[in-house]
Amino acid sequence: MRLCHPNLTMPVRRPDTMKEFLRLARLFLFLAMAPALPAQNPAKVVIIKADDYKSFAVGWTNFLQVNRVLGVKAGIGVICTNMAGNTNIAQWMQAQEKLGDVEFWDHGWDHTQWTNTGGLLVSEFKDSGLPFMQSHLELAQNALSNALGHAVSVFGSGYNGFDTNTAAALNATPAMRLLFASSPTTAKLYLVPRVAAVKIISELATGQPSFTNFIALYPSGPTGPVALQFHPLGFGAAGLLEYQKIIQFLQSNSYSILLPAEYIAALPFVTNSPASQSVRVGSNVTFTVGGTGAATLAYQWLFNGVKRTGAIAATLTLTNVQTTNAGNFAVVITNAFGSVTSSPAMLTVTNPPSGFDVHRHQRRGGFWRRSVQLLDHRPAGFQRGNRRQHRFADMDSPDHESAGSRLHFHRCACHQLSPSLLPGHVATVKSIPARQFSGGSIRG
Repeated sequence: MRLCHPNLTMPVRRPDTMKEFLRLARLFLFLAMAPALPAQNPAKVVIIKADDYKSFAVGWTNFLQVNRVLGVKAGIGVICTNMAGNTNIAQWMQAQEKLGDVEFWDHGWDHTQWTNTGGLLVSEFKDSGLPFMQSHLELAQNALSNALGHAVSVFGSGYNGFDTNTAAALNATPAMRLLFASSPTTAKLYLVPRVAAVKIISELATGQPSFTNFIALYPSGPTGPVALQFHPLGFGAAGLLEYQKIIQFLQSNSYSILLPAEYIAALPFVTNSPASQSVRVGSNVTFTVGGTGAATLAYQWLFNGVKRTGAIAATLTLTNVQTTNAGNFAVVITNAFGSVTSSPAMLTVTNPPSGFDVHRHQRRGGFWRRSVQLLDHRPAGFQRGNRRQHRFADMDSPDHESAGSRLHFHRCACHQLSPSLLPGHVATVKSIPARQFSGGSIRG
């Protein structure tokens, strides 16, 4: 391919839609036939992350011309500070999006960097504080939405800065779905499941792609999915040629080059997290997760953050649960494009006393006061020598003379010694001669 001088024109060829469709179809068919395993090989997927669009420039025209000759799609990061009231910028962006091979993403409001009074180098989205980040993210999101007529769901910060406040600002932005990150593993520790993170691979130097350096680092291509970061305004003719070689190398090695939105659509996504439950000892429990994503989804359940052996389906069933089963249950959903972890579900397992010996009763303040002795359950602090001690509880049932009657505990004087005998417990009359009562469920 002959590269053009900035002052010359170059024939523009629209992306070969059918060719790209067949490429994606082959990829998805391959993934769909893959076995459902807890771990899968990463897909050969690349996103072109083109940084620092502020306004129309010849460098962007040349970059897009090369992409269209090669049939390549690109995500362009917009620094939004120049957009207010500038209809030319908005019109150019809309025109590029209509061609279907460009997607604009949020690159911040002003891409600034400064040294604070303590000598720390601060950037727009690192160490600048949550209120500052939230205000700049809101400004940028509003500017992009006004220019494009739709919300923008992808973000990459200036200088690839990130801290916990960056995550908090993104988490609080409902439209946000994807972060370009230098360390996606770290980013995912702080991002909500809705916001994915994809790894950035940068140029050798800003605006200076190097094919020789690229294949030296990735002789068979990078382990995807990844975002290849470029700064097209710094390319020049030599840089465009290096960029072209990198793209052709990826294409010859069967990589699919996706727009960010296409990548998001392929990612695993939790549609319904498992719900928390509270059950009694001996019950059966079922947790279920809902997920979507391209190709085969694999599941791995976690108990208190640790993998449960063999728990690799969308549904997890526990039988005859005990108090040792109480804790947090979450599930990791994985496909060839990435992984996502559901919000945790809390399993609470209660162990109310299996029996009571109820003695004296009298009417007091609208309740029937009875002395209650635990039969089969000895909580911590209930010493052997004290097993005949009576602890008082107020109940709202005046009749305990017939089997099947239920006693509803309201105020329990023994709750400090017997956490399992608390207001809300329900007891059922079990045996009239012995005046014994079996523990029932906790009243909601």
